[in-house]
Parts: sequence; C-alpha cells; structure tokens
Amino acid sequence: MGLSKMVRQRLARKQTEMKINGEPFGFSSMAGFLISSGARVLLAKWYLRKCTSLGNLISVNQKPLIVNHGTIHLEDEVRIWSNINRAKIFVDKGGTLTVGRNSRINGVHISVSENITIGNNVRI
Repeated sequence: MGLSKMVRQRLARKQTEMKINGEPFGFSSMAGFLISSGARVLLAKWYLRKCTSLGNLISVNQKPLIVNHGTIHLEDEVRIWSNINRAKIFVDKGGTLTVGRNSRINGVHISVSENITIGNNVRI
C-alpha cells in the first residue's frame, strides 16, 4: 500500500473516532493531529535507527531503548510507546524480532535470543 493512501486512511480513522467521541474535528484539530503524528514518525526514524528494517508510518512516543545485535524488522504502522515505562528491546546475536503491521508495543521489555514474531494488529 502506498504511503499517501496509508496517511489518508489514518486521517479518516481519526476523524471518525473524533466524531464518535464528540470531539471537534475541524481543520485545526486535524492539523494538530498531523503535526503531532509527523513529529512521532520523524522521531521514530532517529530512535529506531538501530533496527534492520522499518516499514511506513512507524511512530514512537518518548524514547525507547533499542539494543540490536541481531535483526529487527518493524512492518508498517507499528507504534512503540513508552507512556508509563520505557519500552526496552534487546536482540542478541543471531536473534530476530519481527513485529507485524499495525501492532502497538507500550512499555514492554522484550529480550530476543532466537526468533520472536509478533503478528499483525497485536497490542502489548
């Protein structure tokens, strides 16, 4: 799926969510959402630079701790958040961590010595 299509879909989902919750969803609300989301995507490029491969629209909230001596694959729209506790991901030599599309990881400690695959649409 193309990046522009993914962004349009995410904006449509957010607008629908805001309507359901009775929140204002005008231009200023959507612009704020785009700016904050864009900042999280840009920070993800920096904070997750030790990962082997990153899909589109990967985002972070706060700074995760990444130690990669193996292979880390993050597919499209993965979010790694550190809201309450800092997310920590350690992959040893020969280990592989794969996180599926549209999955969310928040405040976890994952240590990989062999292979771990987290599927699509998983919330941890």
